[in-house]
Amino acid sequence: MRLAQRAGASIQMFHMNRAFNLGDVRHFAAVSGDSNPMHVDPLRARRMMFNRAVVHGMLLTLQSLEAILATSPRSCEIAKLHALYRSPVGIDENAKYHAEGAWPRWRFTVSLDGTSAVSGTVEFREREQAGGGNLPQPAVSEPSTLCDDDMTGQFGGELLARIEGLDALLPMVADSLPAGQLSALLAVTRIVGMRCPGERSILSEVKLTFPEHTPTQLDWKVQKFDRRFARVSIAASGAVQGEIVSFVRPVSPLERTAQDLRGVVRRDEFSGRTALIVGGTRGLGAAVARVLSLGGASVTATYRTGAQEAFALEREIHEAGGSIRFQSFDTAEAAPASLFDSELTDLYYMATPSIFRGRKGAISTALFGEFNAVFIDGFLKVFGAARTASSALRYVLYPSSSVLSEPQPNLVEYAMSKQAAEEMIHALAAQYPALRFDLVRFPRLATDQTINLAGVPALDAADAALRALRGQPMS
Repeated sequence: MRLAQRAGASIQMFHMNRAFNLGDVRHFAAVSGDSNPMHVDPLRARRMMFNRAVVHGMLLTLQSLEAILATSPRSCEIAKLHALYRSPVGIDENAKYHAEGAWPRWRFTVSLDGTSAVSGTVEFREREQAGGGNLPQPAVSEPSTLCDDDMTGQFGGELLARIEGLDALLPMVADSLPAGQLSALLAVTRIVGMRCPGERSILSEVKLTFPEHTPTQLDWKVQKFDRRFARVSIAASGAVQGEIVSFVRPVSPLERTAQDLRGVVRRDEFSGRTALIVGGTRGLGAAVARVLSLGGASVTATYRTGAQEAFALEREIHEAGGSIRFQSFDTAEAAPASLFDSELTDLYYMATPSIFRGRKGAISTALFGEFNAVFIDGFLKVFGAARTASSALRYVLYPSSSVLSEPQPNLVEYAMSKQAAEEMIHALAAQYPALRFDLVRFPRLATDQTINLAGVPALDAADAALRALRGQPMS
């Protein structure tokens, strides 16, 4: 931690960095009772809005308080707390914590790659409260799955719970602040992540005032649900007074199953093809796997994580009459010989990391490198191994993106990498004229990668796969 003091003033400033790993976040989930899969289950979280597991917003806030209290250790309590949650911080992402102020008022920010993730203010007062008393353990439960029609009128009372184990993550916070207040803050994250909105929640703002003597229950009630923005405003009373604001994440789009596509794909449409799909369990890759398999191709597809998802898709395709097998493969590793049939004719490279990780107004060379490692290095590795294994290889489909012609401010690194990948495909096409390279700029597709609060229109992934495989335009 770096501390500074403004000349001629009593204002103090601090800067520090910290990354929370999955063990830290799961520990906080156990202490708080907020075990929303968006935080604790990376496999499920990758199909949610942020495409990765993210740190609890309340944990980021408490880490800011931890650093503030470390500058001037004292026994105190919170009078007021206001925090805005602007963008997520993922597991293992190294966030920067900054605060400035003088006792008892501080401003704080949490930023990632130069972009604000959390900002807020806190006001302390001298401590008057005793310990937390004989509080119960936080209840273990599954997050609610409320639909939009259920939001209006929701209410409840959350009993304050023990905070055992918080000192392992936040020792200054656990030592300096009253257990009752800390339990109330943990109740806030539990209400949002587990009660309302529950599983589909995104914490947006807390504006809280703390009574001098904390009751043992936090009462809450939805005071407004704005359907236009999926915004839920919750009034809090009891252990804290104020407002808790969250958004309701959209439901992941339903993929058309192999059974859905049986009447759309001709059984012999792709017969005679022996295909390898790299990245075939989600989104466009899964759609290509279904279409090719139902059309009579012999298909091998890969997955990097999520073996259960892969084998569930394999069973789904077999039950619909298709032929496919799945194999584990990470494009960062050497491609095993078992991936490549000696009669391989088609290569479909659908591997992609999480896309929407760029920050508006900033360019991250590290993120650009991550995209290049998959889109360029990984492809060249697979393409080279495929050519070596099979003299029958004749077709390569490489997906690009319409973002190259329709720029988006948070996709700069992604677009840069896709532009470089297009140049790579053009060079390979010139180098290997006997091979047919299809470089397709796909529009925005309705997949778990593109879920957003704004409801931006997107093309069905199966329709996009069919058009690409049939040589039809995307629009």
